[in-house]
Amino acid sequence: MFIYSELPGCPPGEMKQHYIWQLFQDSAAKRGLEVALALLPKNKRTMYRQHLASSKPIWWDPETIWLGWKAYLDQTQLANPKSWK
Repeated sequence: MFIYSELPGCPPGEMKQHYIWQLFQDSAAKRGLEVALALLPKNKRTMYRQHLASSKPIWWDPETIWLGWKAYLDQTQLANPKSWK
């Protein structure tokens, strides 16, 4: 399973070269956020991390999202190969 959310708009420091942010978004969607960030030069990586941290959606709380996952798997039996038909 792959969970992906649209990234926020372009960081203020990238407005003149907004295509770089678009390329980063494509890379994050394909490779994952941490891998896409690792491809950037250190100064740009720091700027992007700060921008992403300050623009985090209010609903994004991984601990809360995964809190009910075990109960969901038990209820739906998705993790039980015998129930797959």
